[in-house]
Amino acid sequence: MRHWIGVAVLLLGHFSIAQNHSIDCKKMQCNEDFLKVYKKALKGDAKAQNKIGEMFHFGKGVQRDFHLAKKWYLQASNQGDAEAPNHIGRLYSNGEGVQKNSLEACGWYRVARDRGNEWGKVNFKKCFAATKVASEK
Repeated sequence: MRHWIGVAVLLLGHFSIAQNHSIDCKKMQCNEDFLKVYKKALKGDAKAQNKIGEMFHFGKGVQRDFHLAKKWYLQASNQGDAEAPNHIGRLYSNGEGVQKNSLEACGWYRVARDRGNEWGKVNFKKCFAATKVASEK
């Protein structure tokens, strides 16, 4: 019984944190894993912010929301996270929550590449190759 009361207090605490930052966990169907990472993200942890972006992007532990994914990716990227700009590039490449824009995507992939992100390197090469082919037509 004591364990369940502790879990309830923990979840209610996380829920109120989420409510104070404009995320309605009841509506967004936040699970416990999301709430644990969210707490770290709110404290400014760039890796946690990127992870929250991923969770919103792919609907893991929370309802899928591309706009919130981008918001969290931007926060992580602004702190120098190497993975977040690659995710932002993907949003622009696929038109997920933003207007599809290959040039914008390539710019974000370049940032990821410059920060040493392996997927950023791969995606930027693809952009460069696609741009080269398009300019030769």
